[in-house]
Order: sequence, then structure tokens, then C-alpha cells
Amino acid sequence: MNPKISPIMKGKLMYFDEVAWDKSDDELSTWETSLLTSGSRRRIATLIKTHRQSVADKLFPPQKGSFNMIIRLHFIDGASAISVMRFLQRNTGIRIPHIFHHGSSAESPLGLGPFIIMEYINHNADLVDALNIPGIPDEERPVIDPYIDEDRLRSVYTLLMRPRWSLCIVRRAGCCLNGQNGLDDWEQVYENRLEVFLQELRMREDVDIWRGFIGEENRLSGHMRESWDNGGFWVSYAARRSWAFDVIYWAKVDRRFFGEGSLGDRIGLLTVEERDRMEGFVQRKLAEKEEGGLGS
Repeated sequence: MNPKISPIMKGKLMYFDEVAWDKSDDELSTWETSLLTSGSRRRIATLIKTHRQSVADKLFPPQKGSFNMIIRLHFIDGASAISVMRFLQRNTGIRIPHIFHHGSSAESPLGLGPFIIMEYINHNADLVDALNIPGIPDEERPVIDPYIDEDRLRSVYTLLMRPRWSLCIVRRAGCCLNGQNGLDDWEQVYENRLEVFLQELRMREDVDIWRGFIGEENRLSGHMRESWDNGGFWVSYAARRSWAFDVIYWAKVDRRFFGEGSLGDRIGLLTVEERDRMEGFVQRKLAEKEEGGLGS
């Protein structure tokens, strides 16, 4: 872990935009209502049967994913793509659902969104069950158990790496960002998980290099370690998490590019025109905050 250096300015997490949040909830509710009607579900079942021809006997209630909905249709023959599955079992040991068909929003019933029709594999647990904090309801966001046994964690990471050369992403350690202290706690837990992940990844890379599947230049573990050590990780994370940009920028990114100094030094790097534009932007955002509504 990089040594702790106090930022020249303490950032703040963005406030939730309640108007935007309500608008998003309304859009989701409208979409879910369209999906859950009996007519919509029948049309979806018809589409599935078009590409997975057999006799269906049960349509399960939709299940919500992170960014999708899952609609499961059960067929009485209980088998599909046997040759593909047998090949995977003989050569990889991974159970992968067969993709029957996929399409765009224009091809889906009522234009509900892009879709994939795939085989369902019965299972007793999934990745979330293996890593999640015990007792968290299914509808809440999963979080890695901070007290998870390391052997269990290594076992899960090893399973993740079995599909050869698919990029496995370490799920966030699950500490809520709440100012600088929250970020420090998050970093400590994440680094511990990252170290375990990289150890397992290096062992998998060693095996694949020995077998001739990849070359030394194809290793990912070194790039991931370098990104963490040199701070590149934080640049990427801040760019993808706008609500936490302020906290992460001042704590992890600022000094990497601009070195020591004060807030005045940073402002001094701007041209007169840039400073004038910044002041106008700040005043406009303050006015929007008082007026409410969705700003541009």
C-alpha cells in the first residue's frame, strides 16, 4: 500500500439528485410494468420457444439482475446442446450455458431491450452466495464478506480464472466510501483481496504459459499490480465513479500529476479564461441546486 499523505484538500461525495433519482425510478417502474404483464410474458415465451424448440411446461416469474431481468422457461425434455456441453466438460470442467439466440431491442417483444436466450443450469449456489456477507437480502447489492476465509476466497478466485484468458475483475471489497476515513478502510480491505487474487492469477498464468496457451508477454497480473502501485487504478476508478470523483481525486490522483502544493497553487495552473469559466460554472450549479430540477 502506498504511504498515507494528507491531501491538500478534502473532497466530498456528491449528494444524490433526488429529482433525477425519482425520474429514474419512474422509468424503471414503467419498464417493469410492461415486462410483467401476462401478454408480455406470453410473447417472450413464444420468442424463446422459437429458438429452443420443444414443449415448455412452466414459465417462472421474472428475476431481477444488476442491469437486466431474467425470465426462465422450463422445457420437459430437460436437455439441449448436449454435444457442446460434453465438449466443455471433457476439456474445461466448466459448466457454461448454451446460447440459443440473442438480439437487439428491435427484435424483442415490445422493444423491452437487448436479450439473450440461453440454457439454464441448475445449481445450489452462485458467486454471490460464495462471497456475500451472510444475511444480506437478495434485492440488496452484494458485498464481499470482510471476514471471509482466505481459503474460500482463493477457491472462488481459482474458479473465476478457469475460463482461459477471460479478464476476471476483483469485486469491490464492500466498504462504503464515506469521506477520507471510509476511503482508507476501503483501500485496506481491497488491497488484501487484490493480493490474494493476484497470487492466484499468477499461478494460473504460470500453468497456461507452461502449456503454451499464452506467452510471458500476455500476463495480466503484472499490469494489475503496476496499476495499483503507481496509482493508475485510482484514475480509472474516479473516471468511472462520478459520485466519488472529488474524494478520490484529492486523496489519490492530485499529487501524482501535480506534486506538492496548495489549493492556490492548483488554481494558479489555470489560465485567466479557465478561472473565469470555472466561476461561472460554480454559480450556475449553485443556482440549480437552489431551484431544483434536472440541470444540464
